[in-house]
Amino acid sequence: MNTLITIILVLTFTILVRSQDPILEGLDDPNPLVRQRTLALIEEDLLYQYIPALETRIFNQPAPFLEWEYLLLLEHLNSPNLETIAVQFIEVADTFETQFPYKDPLESKVLATRILILLENYTTIDLIFEIIERDKPDVNQDAFSSLIEMLNNIPAYEEYAKQELLYIASNNNNDFDGYYALHVLRLKYGSELMSDYINYFENSPHLTVRMLALDLLHKKNYVNLQSLLIERLPLEPDWSFRGSIFALILEKFGEPSDLIAVINYQPNEPNATTRTLMAYSIDNFIPPRPTVSTSVMIDNLISYTHELYLYGWITQTPVYQQYLSYLADIEEAYDRQKVNALCINLNDLLDYTEGLHISLLTEEGYKFMHYHGTYIKENVEAEFGPCE
Repeated sequence: MNTLITIILVLTFTILVRSQDPILEGLDDPNPLVRQRTLALIEEDLLYQYIPALETRIFNQPAPFLEWEYLLLLEHLNSPNLETIAVQFIEVADTFETQFPYKDPLESKVLATRILILLENYTTIDLIFEIIERDKPDVNQDAFSSLIEMLNNIPAYEEYAKQELLYIASNNNNDFDGYYALHVLRLKYGSELMSDYINYFENSPHLTVRMLALDLLHKKNYVNLQSLLIERLPLEPDWSFRGSIFALILEKFGEPSDLIAVINYQPNEPNATTRTLMAYSIDNFIPPRPTVSTSVMIDNLISYTHELYLYGWITQTPVYQQYLSYLADIEEAYDRQKVNALCINLNDLLDYTEGLHISLLTEEGYKFMHYHGTYIKENVEAEFGPCE
């Protein structure tokens, strides 16, 4: 008799304690919004002790959105029975179509499939393919996440995932999805997708994708980037990005052909703000320091001298011929390592440049002869010591 009384008291106490648990009360509240707030509290405080309570309640909810939130919370808490529950979730998802508020059964199945894929259960992976085809050109976010998982961790589905991500980057209506698809691809494949980067830079409807594609072409040192930028400048639809392309042409390359191309384009820029900024960039242009050897720098300056004369930036033939004479002597002295003669000719070239009137050497011509002559002299002094 005493034992029976003890059992009754224990059970009564347990029921009383449970009935006083505000979390359990919230999970069982008839108001769906109260249940939702309780789930948020469990997630926020990581109340792992309520995993069993969540597992027993997930499929006894008044609305599909709560079952979604239960499943996501169990995933967040790393429920030990998550795989079994995800499979069951797929089995009941067709009923969501007739409940209120409605939840798309296929989207519901894909949510659970994404979880199963992360658990290395691929039995329902065809649902990912189904929703991708149904929603093109848009993409379901759980399917998107699954594509990334396939790309990086499931070799059997890597090529499929690669092609779908390439499609998303090119065709998706969502700017961020296109950008992120391209970001994921470049992390996986790097320079292998150079032709795709060019295509996205030229043809993507999304500014962020075009910007990322250009950044990748720049960082991967695409060999034809210089000409690609000049060709793309008048075709780019976004005025701010045209300004970025313009700046990159001058700052990264900055050869005479680049400068004259942007000078010719600038008056035709349709946006007044960009047009003004371009004019400022031209006025304040300084040729970038080359990252090539001294001998190549000398060869380049000889080539630039021909261009400056062609563009009318060296205005008189005698001036043009004098520059070629200086540069021929500089090239010979450098090749023979005649340091004294090399320094004399470099100083003569720079002094000659400073002494020319603007009617003989325009501002554009002056910048190239002065700065490239200075860069060559700095290299020479680093190699052989100061020129006295």
